Amino acid sequence: MNLFYTLRYNDDTFFPVVPGYKRALDEALKRLESNGHETVPFSIPEIGKIVDQLFVHILADNGKSALEDWEGEILDNSIMVNRLTLKCPLLLRKLAFLIVKFFSPSTARGGLAACYPRCCVSTSAFWDSMSLREKRMAKFAEKMNSENVDVILCPGMAYPGRPFSN
Repeated sequence: MNLFYTLRYNDDTFFPVVPGYKRALDEALKRLESNGHETVPFSIPEIGKIVDQLFVHILADNGKSALEDWEGEILDNSIMVNRLTLKCPLLLRKLAFLIVKFFSPSTARGGLAACYPRCCVSTSAFWDSMSLREKRMAKFAEKMNSENVDVILCPGMAYPGRPFSN
């Protein structure tokens, strides 16, 4: 019987994992363990830096491409918040997220990243950022190998989906 290891992923310290994801992961892990597989916790190295770099890349144009891609699309309510945020004037956006920071620091962190994009403004800056991404991926793979982790089970996106409204 092949053994494989999985991540018990309940929190990445940035996006809270919604209860439905936690239940699905717990159910999957119980089934694997009942079939003789071993599961172990695994933490992602440099997760904060990875999240920050994600915002640098996806907001490199201050959300212009996202707004163009979403034009005319039916969007989930959770994505509508992003769309409204990116359409908002920059000064108003900054003020709103400085207030949100008192209630939800992680939401404000992402929102403020949209206010202060650390764009890759030159080709060399972009390639430096991609090189850093490659180094982080190598560190991640190295940690998986050193801890004999074969498979990672975790939420695909820890953002709560809301029901569509008609």
